[in-house]
Amino acid sequence: MLRVALTGNAGAGKSTVARLWRERGVPVLEADELAREAVAPGTDGLRAVVETFGTGFLQSDGTLDRGALRRLVFGEAEKRKALEAILHPRIRALRDRRMAELEAARHPLVVAEIPLLFELGMEGEFDVVILVDAPEEVRLRRLVEDRGLDPEEARRILAAQDAPDEKRRKATFVLENSGTLEELKAKALQVLELVRSRAGVGGAGPAADAGEVGLSSGPRAALRMDLHVHTRASWDSLSDPETLLHRARERGIGRLAVTDHNVLGLALELYGRYPEVVIPGEEV
Repeated sequence: MLRVALTGNAGAGKSTVARLWRERGVPVLEADELAREAVAPGTDGLRAVVETFGTGFLQSDGTLDRGALRRLVFGEAEKRKALEAILHPRIRALRDRRMAELEAARHPLVVAEIPLLFELGMEGEFDVVILVDAPEEVRLRRLVEDRGLDPEEARRILAAQDAPDEKRRKATFVLENSGTLEELKAKALQVLELVRSRAGVGGAGPAADAGEVGLSSGPRAALRMDLHVHTRASWDSLSDPETLLHRARERGIGRLAVTDHNVLGLALELYGRYPEVVIPGEEV
C-alpha cells in the first residue's frame, strides 16, 4: 500500500485537497476528523483534556469547545504543548489503526493529512510527501476571511508552525496554492493521477508530469531506522517497550528492530500491535 502524507501550514489549502481526493474515492485520513474522535464524549482523551484544562471548555452537550481551547493554547506555548501531549499520541494511534485496516483490506493507496508532519518528524514514515503551500500573507488572509479568525489569533497559529522553506526541501512534491480555488482543484486532481500512477492504480485520466501541474519535486523522504534495541525482556535492559516506541517516534525513527537476547516473544507481540513500526528480531 502506497502511503501518502498530505501536509501544509494553516491556510495553505491541504484540507481542501484532502476533501477533493476523498470525494474521488481515495481513502483519506483527515486530521480534523481524527482529532474530534480522539476527544469525543466518553473517551479518555476528553477526560485528559478536562483534567488538564478544566470543565470550562465543555459545551452543554458534553463535547469539547474546540474554538475556546484553541484560542487559549495558541496564546500560551506551554498550554499548547500540554494539549499536544494529550492529542498527538491518541490521533496517531487512531491513524495507525485505520492504516492497518486499509492495508489488510488490500487498498493500494492511503492519504494521511498531517498538519504537523515535519514538526513531529514523521515524514520518513511515508512513501510520498505532498506539501501544499502558499505565501504567508495569503494564508493569513484565508484564516481571517474564510475561517473567521481574529487576525491576532491567526498570526499566533501561523507562528506556532515551522516556516515552510525547510518543509519544501524535504517534501516529495510541493503543490503551489496562491491562486483561485478552481486552480487548486485542477492541480489537485492532476496530482491525484500522479499519486495513483505511483500506486499502480488507473485513475480518471492520463497521469501528467509533475512540472505540468505546478509541482516542484524534492528528494524522496529518508526513512530512519534503529536496527538493534532491547526491552525489559532482555537481562540487560529495563526499557518499557511502549515508552521505547514513543521515544523513537519523537526522534523521527520510522522503523525499530526489537532484538532482545535469546527471546522473540515480546518482539512478535509488539509487531502484532505495530506492524508498520516494529521489526521483530532476536540477538542470539
